[in-house]
Amino acid sequence: MLTAIRLEDGTWITVGHKRDHGAREILAYRYLTFLVVVALAALVTALVLHSTKPLRRLAACADAYGRNPESFQPLPETGTREVRDVSQSFNLMRERICASFEERNRLMTAIAHDLRTPLTRARLRLEHLQPRAECDRLSMDLDDLELFVARGLDFAKSHKSMERQVPLDIRAFLQSIVDDVALEGTRVPLAADPVDGPLLVRARPSCLKRCVNNLLSNALTYAGSAKIRIFPEGDTVRIEISDKGPGIPEDKIESVFIPYYRLDSSRNSHLGGTGLGLSIARNMAALDQARLSLHNNPEGGLTARIVMKRFYRNAPAARSARIAG
Repeated sequence: MLTAIRLEDGTWITVGHKRDHGAREILAYRYLTFLVVVALAALVTALVLHSTKPLRRLAACADAYGRNPESFQPLPETGTREVRDVSQSFNLMRERICASFEERNRLMTAIAHDLRTPLTRARLRLEHLQPRAECDRLSMDLDDLELFVARGLDFAKSHKSMERQVPLDIRAFLQSIVDDVALEGTRVPLAADPVDGPLLVRARPSCLKRCVNNLLSNALTYAGSAKIRIFPEGDTVRIEISDKGPGIPEDKIESVFIPYYRLDSSRNSHLGGTGLGLSIARNMAALDQARLSLHNNPEGGLTARIVMKRFYRNAPAARSARIAG
C-alpha cells in the first residue's frame, strides 16, 4: 500500500506500507470460532431441554395430581427405561392413593345412607313425645345431624361427576346465579371487564354452579354482603367473589379447605356449618381443571378466586385474531 502526500513546494512524499494479510485471517478465525461455540452451546441447550422434558412433564403432572388426584389420568409409560420406571412408579402411587380415597368415599357414603333411616325413625317418634319444648330442642339436634349427613354425601360425591363439560358464557351464567340470589332478597353486584363477544369457558354447569353458590353463601353468611367480578386474562378467566368480613389468618387459608375444618375464632363460629363447604367448592372447581384459592383483601375482607381456561369455539382463528389485535 502506497501513500502519497504533496508538499507545499510541489514535491511529493511517498510512504509504502506492507499489508498484514494475517490480520484478516485471524479475524476470520475468531468469527469461525465464535460460530462454532454458539452452535455447540445451542446443541448442548437442546440436549439438556430434551433430556429434562420428562422431568418437567412429571413436575406438571405432580402439580395437577396434587390439585385433584381422583380425576387425574395416568402418565404415559413411554421414553427411556429410566423415564418409564419413574412413570410406572408414579402411576402405581396414584392407584394406591386413589384406592384409599375411593374407600374413604364409600365409607362416608355408606355411613350417611345408613344414618338416614334411624334419623327418620327418631323424628317420627319425636312427634309423639311430651313436653313439646323438650321435643323442639331434640328436633334441632336432629336437624344438625341431618345437615351433617347431607353434607357428608355431598362431599363424597364432589370428587366425581358424570356431567359433561359444555361451553358456557360465564357472564350470563353468573348473572343467572345473581338473579336467583336476588329472588331471595339479597343483591350481589356483578361486574366484568369489557371484552368483544361472549366470554366462554368449558365447564360442568351443575358443578360450577355448586362451587360458586358455596363461595357466595360463605361470603353472605360471614360478611352479610358480597360482590362478583370477572377478569379476562389472556387464555384464562378469573372470577372473584369478595366480601368485607373478618377474613382468615394467613397461616389458616389452606387449612380451611380440609374437610370438617372450621375456624372458631375468626369467622363467627356461632353461625355453625359443617366445615365442608369450601372443600366441596374446591373439588367442584377441580373437576373443570379450575383453580380455587382464597386471599385476604388489603382493605379487609376475603376474596375467593377461581381461575379457569378460556374456551374459543374456533381456537386457532380466535387466538390469531387476539394476538393480532
